[in-house]
Amino acid sequence: MEEVSGLELKDMAMTWLKQTQFPMVHVHSSYDENARTFTLFLRQEVQEGGKFWDFPFCAALVDSEGNDLAEVTEQMKGREKRIVITDVDRPAFSSLNRGYSFFGKVVHDVDIDELILQAKKDRDLINRFIAFYRIVDIEKMKLIEDKNRLPSKEFTDLYHELIQDNGLMEGAGAQFLTIFESVEDEKLAHQYQLLYEVKQKILKAIASRHEDSLMSLYRVYNEKENESENKDQDYLNEQVNKIKTRQVKNTSLSALSTLDTPAVHDIIREQFQTAQNATDKLSAFSYYLNSSAPDRIQLMQAFQKEAEKHPVSWEAFLRVIGSGSSNDVFDLVRQVESSGSFRIEQANDQRALYGSFAFNRKRSLQTEKGRELLGDIVLRLAEVNEYSTVGILNVLANIDRMEDEYHIPLVGMMVGFLNRLDKDHTPSVYNRIRKILLNTPKAVKSYEAVNGKINLSS
Repeated sequence: MEEVSGLELKDMAMTWLKQTQFPMVHVHSSYDENARTFTLFLRQEVQEGGKFWDFPFCAALVDSEGNDLAEVTEQMKGREKRIVITDVDRPAFSSLNRGYSFFGKVVHDVDIDELILQAKKDRDLINRFIAFYRIVDIEKMKLIEDKNRLPSKEFTDLYHELIQDNGLMEGAGAQFLTIFESVEDEKLAHQYQLLYEVKQKILKAIASRHEDSLMSLYRVYNEKENESENKDQDYLNEQVNKIKTRQVKNTSLSALSTLDTPAVHDIIREQFQTAQNATDKLSAFSYYLNSSAPDRIQLMQAFQKEAEKHPVSWEAFLRVIGSGSSNDVFDLVRQVESSGSFRIEQANDQRALYGSFAFNRKRSLQTEKGRELLGDIVLRLAEVNEYSTVGILNVLANIDRMEDEYHIPLVGMMVGFLNRLDKDHTPSVYNRIRKILLNTPKAVKSYEAVNGKINLSS
């Protein structure tokens, strides 16, 4: 590579091969009207004792119509770098780390209007998504700070505009519009119920303000998916397009499902009953199970009988049950695990039902019934498969970062495990619990202040 490029790459390669984490680049920008120059000031942030990364940094300046005014690529070495772009009009926004020119994160503070324009207009799909992701994070933080606040019309209109952008949906699919149950602020990262509620609040606002349009969009994409095969298109491209079509259809239905009305129930039920593929059927099943539809349990029981006939369908069914958000998810898990078809000795069944419920943290960790069920699962599964049980226990690794109210009950649950498990019979599970407790000093201290010292000797 050095011979062909004429560049010295050894030092750069050694840093990327030997150093953990990734570049974090803080960017400040300014424009000089008189000189017609745009300046980017880059500063690397590295862990203490770490080396500065060496990587290409690609940046473009873009006008309000999405046209590139200028694009440059320069090598970043050391702590700081200044990039000056001359003889250029003031840009509407800057598109940084174009094409994901390096694996890392760019921190560039810009106002919301600039981010919205970038999400709509940037020709670089990666930066377009990152702009949307940042807008969602800003919106979520506002809703968290003010619980009485409604999602902004500015945001819901942007979401609506993007999902109607045929070019974007054909190119990226509806995963572009994913709203994660997370925020950038680490202090809030483990408030699982809160983040779920914020996401649902956003989706419901989108559906409420654009219900008719989303209904029409759903029907258009539903018909498009069911169209006959295109003989002018090869099989692979046709299947890719159908996947993206399903994504848009089910993303629309996901938002509509938050309205939880009889009309929406009818649409979801119809999709479930007529689905020609697993994606449509499982999506509809999940939305229906989490709704208030009066026949949701009957539909679940009918689907269970159908799913029991095939191991892949059965695993998918179990995963939907365990990850449910309804208030009776605990009862549904217990009902399914007590059926003759659930086999605790099968790893697929363990992962699908127990694993999905365990990682459904808003229910498994943040409710009393959930903790009781999780406790039963761990104690039962430890006797059958230690590997699967240790994987489930990983949901307890961040107790210290959760709200204080959960510290004592969750530590208490783990102390109960230690008291009931035989360290010689289930050593991997026993020692994993010990390790989690040893790395959870804040929560353990709270527990011990009320219940006395925990014996964590091996």
